[in-house]
Amino acid sequence: MKTIPVNIVTPDKTELSDQFEFVVLPGASGELGVYPGHAHCLASLKAGPVRLQKESGNQAFAIEPGYAIISPTAIKIVTSAAKSAA
Repeated sequence: MKTIPVNIVTPDKTELSDQFEFVVLPGASGELGVYPGHAHCLASLKAGPVRLQKESGNQAFAIEPGYAIISPTAIKIVTSAAKSAA
C-alpha cells in the first residue's frame, strides 16, 4: 500500500518523522482524513488527537492548535506542542 511521509514539528524539535498509509487530523471544522495523493491543502488544526495508521501498527499524538501543510507527497504538522498518546 502507498505511504506518505508525516512530520510533526514543534518549536523545540521534530516529534515525529515517519511514513503512514492514512492520517486523521483534528481540523478546526472537523476531522480531516488524508491518504497519499491528497490534493494540496493548508488546514487549521484545533487541539486534539492525530491518528496515524500503517500496516505495522497505529500511532497517535495529542497536539495543541496549529496547522497542517498537505501535499500529494507529504504532510507537515506545525504545532506549539505534541505528545505521543501511545
